[in-house]
Amino acid sequence: MENAIRLSPDIIDSYITLGDVYYWNGQYQNALDAYKHALILNPNSQETHVMIAKAYRKLPDLSLAKDHAQTALRMNPVNSDAQELLHEINKEQTVLRIEYSDHYLEFIAQTFFVVLIYINYRRNRRVLQQRQRLIAKAILVILPLILLFTITTFALEEELNKWMNVELYESLVSSLLIILLGLIYSTQIRYVGKAGSNSARNVILAIGAHPDDIELGCGGYILKAKANGAKVYGLTLTKGERGGDNNHRREKEANRSADFMNLDGYWLMDFPDTQLQDKPVEIKEAIESIIQKISPTTVITHNPHDAHGDHRATFAATKEAARMVPTFLCYESVSTPEDFKPDFYVDITEYLKDMLRAVGLHKTQSEKTYMDPELLKGRAAHRGIQCGVPYASAFKVYRIVD
Repeated sequence: MENAIRLSPDIIDSYITLGDVYYWNGQYQNALDAYKHALILNPNSQETHVMIAKAYRKLPDLSLAKDHAQTALRMNPVNSDAQELLHEINKEQTVLRIEYSDHYLEFIAQTFFVVLIYINYRRNRRVLQQRQRLIAKAILVILPLILLFTITTFALEEELNKWMNVELYESLVSSLLIILLGLIYSTQIRYVGKAGSNSARNVILAIGAHPDDIELGCGGYILKAKANGAKVYGLTLTKGERGGDNNHRREKEANRSADFMNLDGYWLMDFPDTQLQDKPVEIKEAIESIIQKISPTTVITHNPHDAHGDHRATFAATKEAARMVPTFLCYESVSTPEDFKPDFYVDITEYLKDMLRAVGLHKTQSEKTYMDPELLKGRAAHRGIQCGVPYASAFKVYRIVD
């Protein structure tokens, strides 16, 4: 046949016949080329347009197939072959749109699950890190990989289909996402349990005079309360500018530490460092405004016997502002006298490491002796001995309602 075409290239039937042979042998691209040659020789052949449409449909290129079928119908509106072919093409395009929509919705669903798992991981990461470290590490490794593969599969599905079963892969990804989500929820239920439900009603406001005071005084307690479902807020009255600040670094460190501890809210005010005793009314009003916003059930701040004037001023202002708060605790700091006699202890054994990390984020103060991790660990061990646990934070109760 090809020899016949070489001898008589203008014979349209030869191209049509060659195209038919290619078509019935599944060589659709070759069939399309042959039909196109025939169409060049006779542009007004509606039959050739129909054959080209059929070849495009098999390739598949439904858009071009539809164009040629419609062209044949314009030439002859009653062409039954063109009508039937156009009907089949429209059906296939509808199916493809539905399949694409399903695929798009599946992509959205998988992405939603990834985001949901990450949000739940963030909310419960303290529990996971303390109780199920392997799961926590697996989540941090697997989630980015799943998100990457999901996006890649959605964008390059046709190419991936050539060397892998994309549907099987998507089923495996969906199953893995459900397993991860179940692990996080089961861990939350198992380890938070009743403590979480009770603590969820607890709203804590931790107040410090300077950046790092909250972390040093009650960082372990904050982390434990957050892990058990309580809402915890932080308030720092000064930016610590007299403590070696440079280019607002202490302000940035305070916000970074608050984010690390996953506080539900944090306020860093701009009262003058080392001069809080000169602003008792203003400080009291500032604390009152925050108490009105969050309605805390527990307030924690410096103790009244602290050697640092800013710390004593913070206690005095808090005492007035928090007079209606049920529980009022005082923490010890580096300037607390040795005769500080705590009467309330919190076991922070599982949270000591993260407390030290929160303190360590205040890098501008790293040269200060009281920031030494071993010193902080020793103090926690000392308080732990007093209450019978490895590590503890100690507080003086000013007022408490159980």
